[in-house]
Amino acid sequence: MGINVTMPGKYQALQCVDELDQAAQYVQAINMLIPNNGRWIGFNTDGKGFWNAVQQQDVLLKNQTVTIFGSGNTTRIILAQAALEGIKHINIIARNIYRPLAIKNIITSLKEDFPNIIINLIDSAVSSEVKIAVTNADILVQTTSVGMSPNTMQTVLENETWLNPNTVVCDIVYEPLNDSIYPTSTTPRL
Repeated sequence: MGINVTMPGKYQALQCVDELDQAAQYVQAINMLIPNNGRWIGFNTDGKGFWNAVQQQDVLLKNQTVTIFGSGNTTRIILAQAALEGIKHINIIARNIYRPLAIKNIITSLKEDFPNIIINLIDSAVSSEVKIAVTNADILVQTTSVGMSPNTMQTVLENETWLNPNTVVCDIVYEPLNDSIYPTSTTPRL
């Protein structure tokens, strides 16, 4: 029925398809190839899967403000799919935003294709801008490796009081699998 691909093959698999779905066009990476009338179509389902999981928690996406920590591969597909889902305002918080970043090209393409979308690239070192982006977020997503072993006690959030109690928080970090290593901490790891 098709082929699933994972890293590092998501970029190499592009050479095996005749066309791309819309999300894959933005990120130039695929994780699924499906034959269709003698042609192969490449899909990137990572962003769709992420946003479907968020919606399964009864979270609305359309016209929401999303703030994402990170600028890597995961952020790029979550960003592209966010635009396709109708999210109106997206803040990307990244380190060293003045250096070449692949996400800048995706932001430019999304702004061209979705002229009403607002996408801001914010330097993580500018606390005042980060605070505004975090405080105003309807949905906050952490896509960096911060919090993974061996640095499980690190956080991207400079000040936990910036979090709005109504904000939906999503952490892509999958390690550790549970919070049992934080028995005395009441501070959310983000």
